[in-house]
This record gives sequence, C-alpha cells and structure tokens, in this order.
Amino acid sequence: MLIPIIEANLVAPILNEGGTREVYYPEGGWYHWFSNDYVEGKQFSVISMDMDDMPLYVKAGRIVPMT
Repeated sequence: MLIPIIEANLVAPILNEGGTREVYYPEGGWYHWFSNDYVEGKQFSVISMDMDDMPLYVKAGRIVPMT
C-alpha cells in the first residue's frame, strides 16, 4: 500500500523572530528529520528553532525514498 507523501510528512516552518511555534502532531509517532528526536502524536507541542532550521517531521514506520 502506498502512503501519500502528505500523510507521512509534517512541515512546521518558523515564521517569527523568536523562533517558536505551536505544532499539532497527528496520531502516531513522529521523528524530526535532522535530529532524529521522537515525538508521540495526538498532542500539541511548542517547538523552538532558529529561522534557518526546518522543522520537518516524518511519521514513524514510513519509508522515505531517497533517490
């Protein structure tokens, strides 16, 4: 079964100079693409990052084609 890429990825750009944003993680587990930090879904969380960093999360158990 193919999972549309929109269901397997979560992007939450930082749009303010303070570098914080509230994010809702849908059901399931989520891994931050660059740091590999894990977040359990079905909850809100406040994230803090520099504006140069990209808050990109991939749903746990999903295969991400690299080529």
